[in-house]
Amino acid sequence: MWFGQADITVDGTKVLVKAHSQFVADWINHRFNRTLRTVVDETLGSDADVQVSVETRDAPRRHEQPSEGKRGARSNRPPAPDRDRGRRSTPPGPRRDLGGSFASLDDFIVGSSNRLAWSAALQLGDETDRSTVSPLFIHGGCGLGKTHLLQGICRRAAERLGDRSRIRYVTGEQFTNEYIMAVQSGSMDRFRRAHRGLRLLAIDDVHFLSNKKKTQSEFLHTLDAIELTGARLALASDEHPHTIARFSKGLVSRFLSGMVVEIEEPDPATRLELVRQLAARRSL
Repeated sequence: MWFGQADITVDGTKVLVKAHSQFVADWINHRFNRTLRTVVDETLGSDADVQVSVETRDAPRRHEQPSEGKRGARSNRPPAPDRDRGRRSTPPGPRRDLGGSFASLDDFIVGSSNRLAWSAALQLGDETDRSTVSPLFIHGGCGLGKTHLLQGICRRAAERLGDRSRIRYVTGEQFTNEYIMAVQSGSMDRFRRAHRGLRLLAIDDVHFLSNKKKTQSEFLHTLDAIELTGARLALASDEHPHTIARFSKGLVSRFLSGMVVEIEEPDPATRLELVRQLAARRSL
């Protein structure tokens, strides 16, 4: 599937893989680099070179930023896809802030530890056709940016669709509490309509559902229902799906059916950029 979104050419002892987007390039590098290297070594010899890059276009992308040096946290940041692509034109006039209080993917500090997760979030937020990454499951330690990415996906999708009413961001605890209240008040139909008629559902701290069998069962039915409509799903957890204790096999299977990506501890360059950004926001 991923190589169907890339062009491969052989020039002597050089193999060039030109991906159609930065996200595809990151995914090929992350998942298939070793396999590519093995195949090339066996076919062309160990002196052959493999290069994975993004197919260049004639016009520069609107959001592309100049490089800040090899050591800077943003120097390796891929340009964000043009968010106007695929959107309907709107008449001139005041523009509503459809993102509301959601964080923006444009403000996310990208480094080697989180670039793949950021690229996947951009892909999910911008997709207009059948999703290649949903459900997107982002996992990693506390404070590494999972919530920022989930909210950024919601904000980007709301801006693309021009409507936030069918986009929902909730925590695992909030989903659980709303389910319990719906059961107690006899309003399950309303609860299900609120979640199953969405275009995008993002659930943070989904590991909170651990050991809650009835809530997990309802959540599984919710996933089945929204997947039938082509809706997108984004999830975040402190743990990989396989390591969340007392989670149903059905849910784990659903999580693994899409893209699972980890956010790791930031490298020194990313940490420095994070400090700079925080200092700038506080005028230090």
